[in-house]
Amino acid sequence: MIIAPTEEPLSLVEVKNHLRVDTNEDDSLIQRCLIAARRWSEMFTRRVFVTQTWEAFYDNWRLDISLSPLQSVTQISYRDGNNAVVVVPPATYLVDTFANRVILAPGQSWPNVSLWPLHSIMVRFVAGYGPASAVPEDIKAAILLLTGYFYENREQASHSVPKTIPFAAENLLMPYIAGWF
Repeated sequence: MIIAPTEEPLSLVEVKNHLRVDTNEDDSLIQRCLIAARRWSEMFTRRVFVTQTWEAFYDNWRLDISLSPLQSVTQISYRDGNNAVVVVPPATYLVDTFANRVILAPGQSWPNVSLWPLHSIMVRFVAGYGPASAVPEDIKAAILLLTGYFYENREQASHSVPKTIPFAAENLLMPYIAGWF
């Protein structure tokens, strides 16, 4: 991650209302639980929710972006056999935001050079639904459930039977798993 999201999908007030917490004593704990719930949900779905910028590295020119939803590609560069960084002109490629990939523009070709042997191609991209208001409500509901779970089970080691992630949260997130359908 190069640029983190500037906001969470839910505000602290929304989460505290869901949790029925009226004091400010646990605000920092609740905020940490909210962030953990969002990150868990992003990992589970292989998506990012609020706009953020990432870099991905490749060893060949098959440029499938692993995080959804892809908004844009801001730069593609590569390291040649001498480890010199070269930026690929944007006219060389097309960004397929529907399929989360970068392909050659008609009549173009990828550079025909010897590449650095490891992680030689870098794609900087922007992903996410946009601002918090654009995040689907099902995802927000799952994050609320998970935040509540993390808040209530912060001392998991004290339970005689380990608890698992709430089934309802997984069900809410299931349709959003990248590549699921």
